[in-house]
Amino acid sequence: MIKKPGKMARLFSYQLLKGVRMINGFDLDDPKVIPSLETIANYTASPLWTVLCDTLTARFKPLVGIEFSRCAIPGYHGWNVKFKKAGRNLCTLYPRKGGFTALVVIGKKERAQAELILPGLTKYLQDLYHATPQSMDQRWLTIDVTSPAVLEDVLMLIQIRRSAKQ
Repeated sequence: MIKKPGKMARLFSYQLLKGVRMINGFDLDDPKVIPSLETIANYTASPLWTVLCDTLTARFKPLVGIEFSRCAIPGYHGWNVKFKKAGRNLCTLYPRKGGFTALVVIGKKERAQAELILPGLTKYLQDLYHATPQSMDQRWLTIDVTSPAVLEDVLMLIQIRRSAKQ
């Protein structure tokens, strides 16, 4: 099912599964009711969410998908928003009450460039990068976006991800 989203982005197909966080009477863990991007933005109540979504949309013109995840890890179960470009996942955003987490995967192709800019990123991101184990030539960075500086770090990592040759 493809829908026109308005000004935030283009949507790709939805994935319906199962899951109880309530947003103004809406259950974010209900796989039968797909939340809108606006509903998710209101749930996060974070201006950084809107800035990140709008910046990604303007800069990369990605496909944006709202998907349901059955992940057993607390905080990652329920609806999430994926940004894809050229068949690659740029990032996945996991909403939570009052904020959100961005998942950015740094793979073998991005590692050298990511490590080159690492000293210029926030201490939080540097510590997170070094604390995240590398598995199968990838680091799955789950970044709590809590400040404009961390948001800029996320955008820099996504730019590297987008620029990496496939």
